Amino acid sequence: MTASVSEVASEPQANVEVETIQEGLTTVMDRTNVILHFILPQWAYKLPIAYLNSLHRTWTWVEKYMHTSAASRARELNKTSYDDEDNSVAVGPQDVFSRLVSASEGLNKHSLTVNEVIGNTFLLMFAGHETTAMVLAETITLLALYQDEQEKAYQEIMSVFKNNRDPSLEELEKLKFVLACFIEASRLYRKPFPSTYVASTELKSFKAPGPLLTRIMPEDIVVHVERPSPTNVVLKKGASVFIDMISIHRNPHTFPDANKFQPSRWADLPEHRYTTFGSGPRACLGRKFAQIEALTMLSCLLRDWKVNVVLRNGETKKDYEERVMGNAGMPGMTFGVIGEMEVQFTRRTFQG
Repeated sequence: MTASVSEVASEPQANVEVETIQEGLTTVMDRTNVILHFILPQWAYKLPIAYLNSLHRTWTWVEKYMHTSAASRARELNKTSYDDEDNSVAVGPQDVFSRLVSASEGLNKHSLTVNEVIGNTFLLMFAGHETTAMVLAETITLLALYQDEQEKAYQEIMSVFKNNRDPSLEELEKLKFVLACFIEASRLYRKPFPSTYVASTELKSFKAPGPLLTRIMPEDIVVHVERPSPTNVVLKKGASVFIDMISIHRNPHTFPDANKFQPSRWADLPEHRYTTFGSGPRACLGRKFAQIEALTMLSCLLRDWKVNVVLRNGETKKDYEERVMGNAGMPGMTFGVIGEMEVQFTRRTFQG
């Protein structure tokens, strides 16, 4: 029988070099520390190496903190009453974290395990923040470079948000072209929007760093490929599959003129075609939140400000794009532009 969150609670241990969960997450998600955590065997942490000893204690502390937080929320949910009119609907917190914890309390095959709850909690607490922030910065810079695309986004925003008022959720969802700008930027600078979960109590199988999607085959699957020549490839049950999203998103067979910023290529496509968030039951947990966050930021910014790139003496926009946007790599846990993206904001004159 699978244990629920409330049955495996434990208190965060003392004797670690961090004082807050924010400090702990900053330490464990440092790129070097993540790589060490993936490649080092457990016995390595028992060696008399102070740095590794400290890192291991911090990883353990962070995991225990998340277990404790989830167990506390489970106890809170277990105390909630039920709606008088429909006793199947609980009256209590309905945030994402609460729903994750609630999903572990069921007994059917779709219930989450404790480790799945902790893994997804970890993603919610940290892994999605850097990805969205970097894509937003890259989207704004690309729109500054491609003024015609920025103007299209601005006109769409003004057609939806009349009288210069703040947007509602329903109105944000009408911004199809603005969303396409965000999706296109994330295609060019693929981020690993979290799409897998931690499957071990030591966070050992957390999503691989870098612009990859990872999957474990639940059964033998035959995949037909066309290039370099038509053939069938059998992916065996239990095999780990790493999907290189940079190669997919820069493939000219799939995306003509693949290195150019063209938001219109996503026009009228259904949401499941947005490959930047993965797909299927292990797609990015925060997909919708990231989209709404991006739409809110971009719509309010572009409504009030026009964005231009800051060129050096004698530099053209093409030079800027090669110098700035062409300098990509792994500045943190995500693939993206390295260094500063200098842009200038000019306040728009609103005419009501």
